[in-house]
Amino acid sequence: MQHRRHWHETRTVVTKLLMKARTLLFLIAAFTAVVLAFVGSTMVSQRAAREVRDLSLRISGDTAPGIEAMATLRAEVNRVETLVRGAGEQAGPDLDAAIAPNGVVNDLAEDL
Repeated sequence: MQHRRHWHETRTVVTKLLMKARTLLFLIAAFTAVVLAFVGSTMVSQRAAREVRDLSLRISGDTAPGIEAMATLRAEVNRVETLVRGAGEQAGPDLDAAIAPNGVVNDLAEDL
């Protein structure tokens, strides 16, 4: 009976050690998974931020000058329209000179 009790105690101790080792292994695996998830999400968010930055630089470099030229052209067209309406049906050299000062309209059309 002594032998049986000793075997039972040894088995209980081994089982407890295995359970502790398994628990420790699960904790390490869970911690590793959390760290990997954090690093992965950080990499994905940084890549997205970099893409947004690159696109905004591209927009400011490529699109903004075109928008500025279009706005200037629109303002010039509004000015010419106002001059034409103000002059009514009296076309003459004064109206032609007021409409195209220094070839601004031609320069703007070339920018677009």
